[in-house]
This record gives sequence, C-alpha cells and structure tokens, in this order.
Amino acid sequence: MEKDATSSPWMTPKEAAAYLSVHPGTMHNWRSQGKGPTYKVVGTRIVRYHRQDLDAFLSAGAA
Repeated sequence: MEKDATSSPWMTPKEAAAYLSVHPGTMHNWRSQGKGPTYKVVGTRIVRYHRQDLDAFLSAGAA
C-alpha cells in the first residue's frame, strides 16, 4: 500500500522543497544558516517540516 502524501501534515526535506518550489539543497542550506521555515528534528537526524510552518513561511514572502 502506497502512502498518501496528503495524509500527514509532516514532510521530509525533499517533500518540503517541492512544496516551496526550491531545490532540496536549499532546505539544507537554510537549516545550516539558521534560516528558512521552522522544522523539527526527530532523534538525531530525521528532519521534518510541518505544512503550517511552510505555509507561514510562504505567507511571510520568504521563499
């Protein structure tokens, strides 16, 4: 069974990049620079973005 992309508000960096229409490397650069949309780290390496945070980032005209 394939996962429905709209079933969860949480996105991987790759999904978030597509949502914001930027390159996935841009997401990494923003995190490294302390810029970009708010994100959560699960454990020590798993990065997830919440759809509401991405929408707020877009509304602020940042992307």
